[in-house]
Amino acid sequence: MVTPYSPLRDLLMELLAQPGMEKEMDAWRDLPYAEGIYSGIWDGEIWQTLKDTEGRLFFFFGKRSDNKLGISLTVGFDE
Repeated sequence: MVTPYSPLRDLLMELLAQPGMEKEMDAWRDLPYAEGIYSGIWDGEIWQTLKDTEGRLFFFFGKRSDNKLGISLTVGFDE
C-alpha cells in the first residue's frame, strides 16, 4: 500500500498561511477556566505542566509577552 504524505512543516505552513488561522489556533487562551472542572483537553495535567525548551509553561494561560504561538498536535490512528 502506498500512502501520499506531506512533511509536517509544509502542512503547518499551509495551515498558518490561511487568513485568521493563527488567531483561531490561539483562541483557547481566552476560554474560561475553573479549577476542578474539566471541559476540554486544555484542562488536563499535561496542558497545565508541560514546559518549553526554556523552562516556561508551553501552554501559558493568558497572553505571552514573547508573542509566540505554541502548537501541539494529537495523532489518532484507525485500522
